[in-house]
Amino acid sequence: MRKTQQLVRLVMSCSGIVHFFLLGILFLFLDKYGGTAGLGKFENGSYFVGQHGGYTEVSRNVYFFSEWHLFLLNTNLFVLAVSAGLYWLLKRRSPPRSSGTL
Repeated sequence: MRKTQQLVRLVMSCSGIVHFFLLGILFLFLDKYGGTAGLGKFENGSYFVGQHGGYTEVSRNVYFFSEWHLFLLNTNLFVLAVSAGLYWLLKRRSPPRSSGTL
């Protein structure tokens, strides 16, 4: 049981770190383009990222980078939620520790 709790903690920690760096890269990289693929569109062979109702044309690579980041972000949040739930369940099921004093 102890190893499972350690694994859950490790997954939660790594998930948070990966999310932080990916989010930082996204903001640094896509800020100059003005949006994300989640709010963008593909029209007549051109790729657009969107933000606040406005669109900026970008290359295919930039568009797919943004799309992948959104996918990874959502996956990361799902893993984080499942890990937190598992941690909570395992913590509830584990017997209370004795302090060793009488």
